[in-house]
Order: sequence, then C-alpha cells, then structure tokens
Amino acid sequence: MSYSAINNSTILPVEACRLACDICGIDMALFDPSNTLKQANARWLLSHGLELGSAAGTPGVRCWPADDANERIELLNRARTTGISIIYQEQRDGQRVETCIVPLSTADVMLISSSGGIDRTAWPTRLPKPELVGAIAQSANRVESLSKREREVFGMLASGMTIRKVAEQLGRSEKTIEGHRDAIYRKLNVNNRAEIAILAIEAGVMPAKRSSITSG
Repeated sequence: MSYSAINNSTILPVEACRLACDICGIDMALFDPSNTLKQANARWLLSHGLELGSAAGTPGVRCWPADDANERIELLNRARTTGISIIYQEQRDGQRVETCIVPLSTADVMLISSSGGIDRTAWPTRLPKPELVGAIAQSANRVESLSKREREVFGMLASGMTIRKVAEQLGRSEKTIEGHRDAIYRKLNVNNRAEIAILAIEAGVMPAKRSSITSG
C-alpha cells in the first residue's frame, strides 16, 4: 500500500513553490503518474536543458540524457509504488548534486535537487526514512561499519570539533580520542578531516552548511 508522503493541503501553490525554490537555490520539478513533466522551476529547467514556458508535457525520458533516462524513470516509479522517498547523487557540470524524489498523495512525484545536499538530519519523523541509492548509499554503509563510539566521534570531528573538545565532551583522554580517530581513518580509508567532513555530508550525518573543517 502506498504511503502518502505529503498531503495536498500542505503543498504551496505551484507558482509560489517554484519561486521559493529558485530563491533558495533549489531545483524542483513535478511529474504526473505517466512520468510526464507537469511543472518545474527555472533552475530545474535550465539544468536539464529545457525551455521555459514550453517544457510542461515533456515525457520524462526526454528530461535526462539517454544513458540516465531509464534509470531515473525507474526511480520515479519505485518511489510512487512504495510511497518512500528516494535520494540519489549525480554530477552536473562537475558539481555534486543530490536529488530527493518525493511521492505525493496524487500519485505525482516531486523532485527536489540541491548542490548543498539533502539535509537528512532534519527529515520529518512522521515520514518513512528515505531510500538511498548509488554513491550516497555506499557512503552511509561505510559510516555504519563504525562502532557506536566511533560514529559519535566521527560526527564530532566532521562538525569541526578539535580532538581536545571531543575529549572534553565525552569525558575521555585526548589519547583515547586520537585512537578512535585513527581507527576511523583506517576503517573508512580516509586521510584527513576534510575527507571525514565530505563523507559525513554524503552519508547524511550532517548537512553541508554545518561543515567546518579544521586540521587535526
């Protein structure tokens, strides 16, 4: 049975929603049950090479490059069928972009994309956790391989806290925290704090805006 992720009454009027997304630097698009483009904001149309004012009614398979189109349509259908949002990552003009496919109660699906990543730390508790696919799923699995204490230290280091601050907050010695850090580096195959911060963002441990990378 499909879960209604967002009730119609909670959605802003389409024009207001598109404008708000443009202002916030977010791409958004709406596809109907036949995977035909219904609405999109200027940012989404521009990034997909579609013309303003004439894109509505474009078949979904024509909204992406041929190599990606079938995979994208499959994800739209899966989100619609399961009622669970799907988050995937792609590269656009050399920039990492995360997209969330949100199933709506009308059987439409909304796509929301951001180069800053989707903030999964603020995901509404009343909704099922989103399905992660591709590179972000791999990143999340890597972080899950850490022990509970290591994940705790990982999150603190990724947020920019120094070894001393982590030790103080956890009531442990700096040497102990350094040991956790070294184990994290080894298990995740990373070499520095910058790589930890990037992995934390990709894994959804923290949004990009919270990243404050320091050495150590």
